[in-house]
Amino acid sequence: MAAIKSSATNNPVDPADAQQLGLPLLLITLRCWWLVTIPLGILMAAGAGVAVFFLVKPKYTAAAWIVIHEKPDQLLATGSNDDSRKYVQNQIELMRNPLILEPIASLPTVAKTPEFAQEPNLVMALRKQLKIRAQGQSDYFVIEFTSTSPECASTIANEVAKAYLGMQSRNDSRRSEKIMELLKEQHVSQQGLIKTYRENLSELSKQATGKDPFAVKSDAEKSQQVRNPAADLNAQLINAEVEHEFLKAQIQAEREMPEEKEVELSQSEIDRHVDHHPKLIALQMRIEDRQAKVREHAKISVDVKTNPVYEQLQKEIAADEAAVEQLKTDLTAQIREQFEKNVRGNRKDLVVAMERKLKRSAVAIQFLKDRLQKEISKHKEFKGETLELEFVKADHARAAEVFDRISDRIVSMQLEQRAPGRVELIKEANLPTKPDEAIPYKKIGIAAFGAFFVPFGLAVVWELLHRRVSGRAQLESGAKIPIVAEVTSLPRNRRTRLNGNRENRELQLFEESVDSLRTYLLLVESLRGLRTLAITSATSGEGKTSLACQLASSLSRATGERTLIIDGDMRSPDVHRVFDLESGPGLAEVLAGEISLKDAIQSGGQPNLHVLSAGRLTCSPHRLLNSGVFSQVLAKLSKVFRYIIIDTPPVLAASEALILASSANAALVSARRDYSRVDQVEDACARLKAAGAHTAGAVLSGIPIQTYAAKYGAYYYDRDLAAAAIEQESVK
Repeated sequence: MAAIKSSATNNPVDPADAQQLGLPLLLITLRCWWLVTIPLGILMAAGAGVAVFFLVKPKYTAAAWIVIHEKPDQLLATGSNDDSRKYVQNQIELMRNPLILEPIASLPTVAKTPEFAQEPNLVMALRKQLKIRAQGQSDYFVIEFTSTSPECASTIANEVAKAYLGMQSRNDSRRSEKIMELLKEQHVSQQGLIKTYRENLSELSKQATGKDPFAVKSDAEKSQQVRNPAADLNAQLINAEVEHEFLKAQIQAEREMPEEKEVELSQSEIDRHVDHHPKLIALQMRIEDRQAKVREHAKISVDVKTNPVYEQLQKEIAADEAAVEQLKTDLTAQIREQFEKNVRGNRKDLVVAMERKLKRSAVAIQFLKDRLQKEISKHKEFKGETLELEFVKADHARAAEVFDRISDRIVSMQLEQRAPGRVELIKEANLPTKPDEAIPYKKIGIAAFGAFFVPFGLAVVWELLHRRVSGRAQLESGAKIPIVAEVTSLPRNRRTRLNGNRENRELQLFEESVDSLRTYLLLVESLRGLRTLAITSATSGEGKTSLACQLASSLSRATGERTLIIDGDMRSPDVHRVFDLESGPGLAEVLAGEISLKDAIQSGGQPNLHVLSAGRLTCSPHRLLNSGVFSQVLAKLSKVFRYIIIDTPPVLAASEALILASSANAALVSARRDYSRVDQVEDACARLKAAGAHTAGAVLSGIPIQTYAAKYGAYYYDRDLAAAAIEQESVK
């Protein structure tokens, strides 16, 4: 197998490993950290819930109820062409309008509301937190405000309701009065037009018939009267002209109302708004500060009149007082101007809609007039002066009808002013006595839920930064390191051999996984003729010693060839503990020339398996290995043993591992699932390659028994039973 093409990297998140940042990352975090994150998460969730319970202040909601009728109550059933849905929506927006909220925001009670303590713009904050909602599909609406102060909640809800009702009532009354005023002007104009038509009709009738048309007529004369052939057109034209005039009056009323000098905002409301303006408050505080300094100078100065500082302060106070008066004047003008601007803005859409309707009405009137003129011209050719007289009479009658219709409309509006309003206050907001929630279960639940996952989130970040190995695909596709085999976790009790128990099955599956690695090494073409194999790892604790010992045992048992395992980790030896042997003398003494190989090699407890322990280190391992003696020792051992397994120290922790690995025919890197880090395994492989070692690949150890059995199957046999059967057969 070709050497691994890999390079060391310190990147915590490699782009090639991006596919491991999803579900695999969560699974490895859960596997490795659940014993810590779950108890810690429960404690943090409980702490967060208790903190919310004691720290979150209860909130109170006050509600004022109003009714907004879609259709106005009319004493005369004349109907209404208003868009009721738009009217209701306009009323809701009016409640949230700065015209309503600005005076309320200047109230001392509102300014002291806890929710507005850190708000620079009280009007916008009030608009944001004020709730206006409909009760189902009914005409009832609720003005709600929620606060930790029940007094503030009820005050704001009631003030908004009262301010809205007052402005809505004043606006409707003013609009009706303005429309009636304009209709009366049109009424007088129409009366003059009737008089003109009457004079023309009287003169024309005397010339044509010699009679006064306004004199009392007999029934015979009335029956002989020529019927106006355009009577129907005249009736339609009358209706159109009346509606046109009324619409013109409405538009003019809407346009003129914002332009009037009188402002709906009372002087007391303006003064209150001015008094709470931040600029004025800052200026007044500066005056008070300077006045305090003046009083202090008056106490300590011998002659106040000759004190220049005192005189300067007096001048500054006088200038500030003048600035206060000027600022009040300017603010009053600004508030009035802003009020008028807002009123125009609120009526803009209404005026535009009525103007479009007025244009359509004008087109309809012109159409009716053109048709009437055609009728007059057509019949005049046949009827002569008599018909002309009838048409003049029709003009007079139409003018009189328009006059009467306008009179009726004025009377109707005067009567409808006494009708109930479209908006009424049903119930004022009471002072809430109970909080919205006695126990804030929702907030406690959210806080506890978030706190519970904080430890797990931190663990995920830790795993994301350290990138532990969670599976073979992570090394093969991400780090480009080939995995030659997967080995199960080493059982806790490796010496338990009770037939049929769980520990025995786990040990057999572990041995079977190592046997699979041994088979691969013996059969793969690139490792044909392999004699010495180094087992190493990036760091300690990655299962290299267990793998080396079991692999040596598997080779000696399966091949029947003499096999030697060398403990090359002279700093922290562990092979002798696996085989229950003495730690020395061993490799350290052989390299130092203190003992011969024959005296250092011990039996491994099974046929053809031998062990060369690490020995006792008395000097630097680099000094022993850099002398070249190890290569000579390895050459001698190769003549005696068919297979030599070298357990080296971790590559990143002890650099002498590179010397041991480069001396062998090939090297295997042991990586432990859920323990090894991807970047460290990559770094170790890169160092081995740079040192000239032939890296055969990596072995992923620490695979759970259940995972391995589910993936590869548990197709093992009991070696103890098999050995007993063979022994019994030999006895026979």
